[in-house]
Amino acid sequence: MKTLMIIIGVFVLLLLLFVAPFIVPSSTKESSKALVTTSIFPLYDICKQIAKERVDVMMLIPFGVDIHTFEPSPKERIALQKSRLFIYSGTHLEPWTRGLEGNNSIDISRYVKLRTLSDDDNCSDHHHHDHEQHHYDPHYWLDIDNMIIAARVITEKLSVLDPPSQAYFESNLKTYIATLEKLKQAYKATLSTCKKDFIIVNHNAFGYLGSEYHFHIASLSGFSTDALPSAKSMKTLIDTVKEHHVNVVFFEPFSSERLMQTVANESHTKVAVLHPLANITRAEVAAQKSYNDIMRENLQKLSQALECE
Repeated sequence: MKTLMIIIGVFVLLLLLFVAPFIVPSSTKESSKALVTTSIFPLYDICKQIAKERVDVMMLIPFGVDIHTFEPSPKERIALQKSRLFIYSGTHLEPWTRGLEGNNSIDISRYVKLRTLSDDDNCSDHHHHDHEQHHYDPHYWLDIDNMIIAARVITEKLSVLDPPSQAYFESNLKTYIATLEKLKQAYKATLSTCKKDFIIVNHNAFGYLGSEYHFHIASLSGFSTDALPSAKSMKTLIDTVKEHHVNVVFFEPFSSERLMQTVANESHTKVAVLHPLANITRAEVAAQKSYNDIMRENLQKLSQALECE
């Protein structure tokens, strides 16, 4: 028995000597790349397209979560502290970011051109959110020019974070901007030939597109995705659909279609999804959808709703 134990011991020792050179210590398994965290999908898309494999990029707001109802958990706040750079949209959209300003944080709303809200933007008796009280439309990423501005700012910050990769980042930036310019031309060419100039949505996130391409927007819940509209608001929207001969009403991936289906039923129209792009669904993540992909899908739907040639 003793001899057997000695043999087993020698075997285990030899096995460890053979395997040990191939065991990677846990500390070296962690990525040596800088961690960059973004709040919303459009900023995440920019970082992924510019940095690619040179930087670890994550979204703080989980995929499949409505950004308007998001509040970071203690665990998510701890994860944020590990980031070398945090890129977010400011308190107009993300009131939970108050106090996060610093050298390792970028508030993109300070760089882009924000659209001032007017009375026409608030079409129902909805609850006012913090970003409305600042009188700016926070959905700036639906203006393609703003995405170009944001991409340039982010590239500059990434270059400071990783100087040896500056030329690589700038090369990717040129490619990304070229993609955005083609997207912009597609929107201009398509939406300049439309017979109609009115769309119906459940949540008015599309003001930048309406301003740029000259169509009007009526919404069930204004800027709030979780407000419960009154019967009066529902009737007003149904009457608007009939008055403007709208052929489709839109809702969003993170909202229930129930109310908009009611509007559609009462006004004899169809229902479809129009994507605000603040976040994407898990199915869209699995399909590796990009900002450009979803914006082109939106364009096709807008073209049909506005009866563009």
